[in-house]
Amino acid sequence: MARPPGPPGRPQKKEKIKQDITDRLDRPEGHTLGARDYIRYGHRGNEEKIMCKICGVVIASLIPDDSFKEVQQRGNQTVIRERLVMAQTPQYVALTMEMDDGSAHETPACLNCANTANLDQLEDAYMADLEVMLDLEDNRRGGEAPWEKLDRKPVSRGSIR
Repeated sequence: MARPPGPPGRPQKKEKIKQDITDRLDRPEGHTLGARDYIRYGHRGNEEKIMCKICGVVIASLIPDDSFKEVQQRGNQTVIRERLVMAQTPQYVALTMEMDDGSAHETPACLNCANTANLDQLEDAYMADLEVMLDLEDNRRGGEAPWEKLDRKPVSRGSIR
């Protein structure tokens, strides 16, 4: 079933943002990110770990859930099944970027980078987030992003939580 068309101008805005991402992250001098593809997916398409975009350190990953462990005997073999859950490391923070249109954008980062990121790094990190949104939308793993509202740039680091 096809999606209904979005607001007028949406496809043009999406294409402009795609070009902005390419211009910014594929520029000749390179980008400032330690992990442009900061979400790592497993073979089934599920998230396995999330890294700080700026430095590349792991800030969330799958760990065994201690509340669920199933042990079965199958002949001479013991099979242990564990449920995995995504857990944040102590370095994980949510960094809020203040944008040029007065809005805000929240993104995961490590505590160190959240406190020290410069404007160039913030803009690259925002573009990496938009790149993930494009991928999720284009591969039908996420909803439609409001592209008409996302053509903006970070102007400063905001709060950290």
